[in-house]
Amino acid sequence: MEAWDEEPGDEDLPRFVMDLLGESLLGKLSGGKCKEDVNGLALTVTGQGLKEYRDDRKAWSAAARWITGDRPPQETEMRALLLKVIALSWELFRAAKSASGTLSFDDMISRALQVVTAESSLPGRFLHVIVDEFQDTNALQDDLLSALVPEGGGSLFLVGDLQQSIYRFRHAEPAIFLKRVMEAFQSDPDSLVNLDVTFRSRQAVMDAVNSLFGRVWREGVTKALESGFSRLAPPESRDWWPKRQETTVKPFEIVIPAGEAPPAKPRVSEIRLSAMRLLADRIVEAVDSGATVWDTDGEGSFAPRPARFRDFAVLVPSRTFYDQIEQVFIDERGIPTYFEGNRNYFGRGEVRDAVRLLEALADPGDPLAMASFLASPLSGLAPGVSARLIARSRSDGSDLPSLLAQEHPLEASRFERLRREGLAAGPSRPLATLLEDDSALLSCEGWKRPRVAANLRRAIDLAREYEAGLGMSLGGCADYLRDMTRRGIETREADTLGEDDDMVRVMTVHAAKGLEFPVVAVTGLELAPRTRKQGVRLVVSPHLGIAATALPEGWVEVGEREVLAGAIHDLFENRETWEENQRLLYVACTRARDSLILCGASPRTEEGELRSKRHSWLETVLDWAGSDGSGPPEPEPPTEGAARRGKAAPATKGERVDLPPEEGGTLERISATAYALLKFCPFAFRMRHRQGLDISWEMPSDDVGGADLGSLAHWLLRRWDLRPETLSLYDPLRDGAGLGELLPADLRPVWADPAKRVPLMGWLERFASSPLAERIRNGEDTRKEVPFRVRLDNGALMVGVIDVIWREGEKTCIRDYKIGRIENAPRELYRSQLLFYALAARKHFGGSPLELALLSLKENREIPVGKDPFSWEDLEEDVASATRQGAAGPFEPSRKMCPLCPWKGECVLGREWTKGAL
Repeated sequence: MEAWDEEPGDEDLPRFVMDLLGESLLGKLSGGKCKEDVNGLALTVTGQGLKEYRDDRKAWSAAARWITGDRPPQETEMRALLLKVIALSWELFRAAKSASGTLSFDDMISRALQVVTAESSLPGRFLHVIVDEFQDTNALQDDLLSALVPEGGGSLFLVGDLQQSIYRFRHAEPAIFLKRVMEAFQSDPDSLVNLDVTFRSRQAVMDAVNSLFGRVWREGVTKALESGFSRLAPPESRDWWPKRQETTVKPFEIVIPAGEAPPAKPRVSEIRLSAMRLLADRIVEAVDSGATVWDTDGEGSFAPRPARFRDFAVLVPSRTFYDQIEQVFIDERGIPTYFEGNRNYFGRGEVRDAVRLLEALADPGDPLAMASFLASPLSGLAPGVSARLIARSRSDGSDLPSLLAQEHPLEASRFERLRREGLAAGPSRPLATLLEDDSALLSCEGWKRPRVAANLRRAIDLAREYEAGLGMSLGGCADYLRDMTRRGIETREADTLGEDDDMVRVMTVHAAKGLEFPVVAVTGLELAPRTRKQGVRLVVSPHLGIAATALPEGWVEVGEREVLAGAIHDLFENRETWEENQRLLYVACTRARDSLILCGASPRTEEGELRSKRHSWLETVLDWAGSDGSGPPEPEPPTEGAARRGKAAPATKGERVDLPPEEGGTLERISATAYALLKFCPFAFRMRHRQGLDISWEMPSDDVGGADLGSLAHWLLRRWDLRPETLSLYDPLRDGAGLGELLPADLRPVWADPAKRVPLMGWLERFASSPLAERIRNGEDTRKEVPFRVRLDNGALMVGVIDVIWREGEKTCIRDYKIGRIENAPRELYRSQLLFYALAARKHFGGSPLELALLSLKENREIPVGKDPFSWEDLEEDVASATRQGAAGPFEPSRKMCPLCPWKGECVLGREWTKGAL
């Protein structure tokens, strides 16, 4: 230290750091007594040996070189280019949002801030502003609060816990929380209220949490801010508190598999599976032994009761743990388990089985496709039966369809029926038929059935999307779904968890925030936080904007110095990421009411000691557990009953299948067509919107018309000014028109067909010369193809598009274009549609006299909606009632509509009416 016999000043710190950590000092300590002395001194002063101290501070050297300007010119050039690209991308992003009329969450807050700042009446307007979870506030949100509640302009009531700030990915900043705390303390110390008493956890759980985090945060919750650990306190004054301690489930346990010491070297994934097995056995043992948890007794009080599976929550750092938990909990132990927010939809067995069914239906002669289907539960065959069929086919060369027909004629007939349905009506039809057949659901455990049913419903929806966009091919749809499966596209599973379902819940710690459970198992202790993914060359950085961790090939010579920006990003982020990871563990632990289990996977050193990654939860827990010299306890072996437990017994045929409950009490949205059909006949609504059957007047016919021609007509009418002399200009494919590229691809074949194009142009030419077209041209505030989203009082949305609306004085006029003949559909349907549009227009544009009518382009005539009296209040209530009925039923047939119904042959009443009419 001869060169630094005095403490360096701020200007000299960069050079001091480079000397201390570079080759000029520590780098030259190659061995001998000098190095031993320095190593011992470093261990005494810093708690780290020389190598560990230097390795932990590699980024300091990078930061020092950055400050002194000692940067490679290539990195400076690349950083300038990146910042220009980011600036351009940001402007393009803003332009795209503006063009589409969309806002991000930050946009909404910043726009609100602009409004509050610009409008002098808004600051201080609110007497009280209350903010919950304030520890997760970011700078933009805090600016909005400051603008809403200026000094002396009202009271700001903030509730938060710095120890639970876990949303840095949303730019939440703990310093904002502490700044507000200090401001409040300086202005009025009594304004700070410490809510340290918790009514959630029993004393033993509370003691474990206080002990663990009392050590973790012995120097403060964050290093950069002075904030000590706030310990949890019990409600000892409550008379029920002693009884609260009587629950018998084990209050605290650390579960880490014993593992093997080298040279065995098991992989972490294998050790993690062992940890999950231990955890699963703990859960089974607690349920089977009748261990009790604290719960309401149903009479307004609380008392211990036996634990059930639904009392257990398994919290994970990320969803990557889901697969291994499913392997152990469901496949090996048969524990009913629900995965919150699972995005592995295409990895589900029932979804893969649906793909195999479509492949077999498309080509029964494909032995692999047919064998895969027969081996799936959807075939209706027992596993042993399908295995024998496949083995026989391989041994004697028999084709599987023939073998199935010979030995299992019922299943073969069912398969052939599904195949014919698929060829005639598209891939969604056999999947829907299969879902209606309860044998597919009865082949799996009862607790799985809601999930299987919901996922098959989702597969039907995906098949319908394929049909609408790409066609009716069974094989094409199978390839489409298989491709999404192969590429691992993340799609969230349907939410099927009922309030009373007895299932273990698995979720991320972030998803568990705000929740509580009798027993909480925190898993994944071994995972260490990372500031960036390995191998990523560009990192979004809150400090540098963007940081490059490597330069493009050819920019640097071999052996040149590393890029500095990545190291500096890590220097800023490592400490904050580590501290937030500790707060995330605190959130996980404080979800527990009666029992807390900490579960991790750790390899062993040659001495048999547990080994943990730096800054992992496991390192934190092991440091705490060994702080008294005792070390972590070895896990107890499971009881014989828990270890023996396997998969649940298969369901028996005939058992009732409970489908997933409907979410909410109303449809989320309702269209004019859905409302009109529900009014016409609820049973017809069910067949159209629940079963996906086509409406006869929407289907193609020998006459010119159909949905595709209607779409083309609407596309033209939206752009055309309705003048006869300009109609030819709106020929999308006319030479020089410039509209050819605008015409959607799915409409070009329609336009290219003279049998459709010529009649359509004739209809539009006659319409242009009609009095109605002149009224529309001369109308005030004429709008075409007006989309609307109108909120009803019950929360449901009225959605749709009004073909044309204009004003004539005080009167508002609405027309709905129709391509087909009006008499082809029930008049009552059209009346209901127009009333729906009228209500939307009234709620959106305000009250005024209305003129409603249909316009048949083919017949060039108007059909008034009728003059039957109605009240707006009754109409709105009727639409709201339809949203409730559409969600939950009942879907009773409307007998009086049978003569007009397109499904007379599909329901009992319709068939009876047909027979009577004949």
